[in-house]
Amino acid sequence: RLRSNGFHFTTSKTVKEIQENYITLSDPYKAFANHCIVVDPDLEVEKGELYPAFRDHCLKHEVTPVLEGTFFKNFKWVFKPGVLQDYRPEGDSRKRMFRGIGLRAKENWCTDISDEDPSSMKGSYLAL
Repeated sequence: RLRSNGFHFTTSKTVKEIQENYITLSDPYKAFANHCIVVDPDLEVEKGELYPAFRDHCLKHEVTPVLEGTFFKNFKWVFKPGVLQDYRPEGDSRKRMFRGIGLRAKENWCTDISDEDPSSMKGSYLAL
């Protein structure tokens, strides 16, 4: 096998990569939250932005996304009680928001958040 591979050793996935892949395939909500969401009580995100981001994340990882209604029914259970606050801003009864989380910039999905420049996140979610 080594000769047929041009004398190059194949590298195996690390335990962390295997674990990430398992979470992505078995619990797409948790994977989406781990890869794409910032938990911070001073952040908010419009609900209308979350499902398209979730769908894109699923498709990127070749996971079939659930329907939008199912997503919102189950998404809140990913977080500890009290983290997410569902509300409607005053003066705009049609807009629905979550306070307590923010959506990371798409180019930073699946990267370590400690490597991320906080100023690069401003376009992805609204700071209060």
